[in-house]
Amino acid sequence: MNSLQTQLCASRGFTGYLAANPIDDIDASLLGILNSYECELERQLACHPGTRDWFAILALAAMEAKLLHDEMVDGNSALAAFRPENEPTSIEQMKLRLLADAIKLFQKSCAELSTQFETPKAVVEINTLIERVLSIPFQEYR
Repeated sequence: MNSLQTQLCASRGFTGYLAANPIDDIDASLLGILNSYECELERQLACHPGTRDWFAILALAAMEAKLLHDEMVDGNSALAAFRPENEPTSIEQMKLRLLADAIKLFQKSCAELSTQFETPKAVVEINTLIERVLSIPFQEYR
């Protein structure tokens, strides 16, 4: 099993866990992000080309994932100290780990897809807006 398959299995397992338990607004947002994450993993595993529409969805999913990550960490010193490269020891840390993995994949995929298309002015403006909203360059998640 390769890395993408492992990530897909982990995400599907956690999605099943979230769906089987009562969820709050954060978990509902996380389910949407994980859905996009799983679709992108499946697209890459099947070697399907991306489309402009999918590129836009991934860019928005990256933004939403980063905002959700910040919302979860804000005011929670235990989660703020957690690093995605560490093994999670709680459900909340697992959520952060999956969000970090999703953000990293979304950014990598957006970078690859952007080279396949002519970069229209709207994409440049969206990327500028994303970086301004997130207040950090996307490369910091690599």
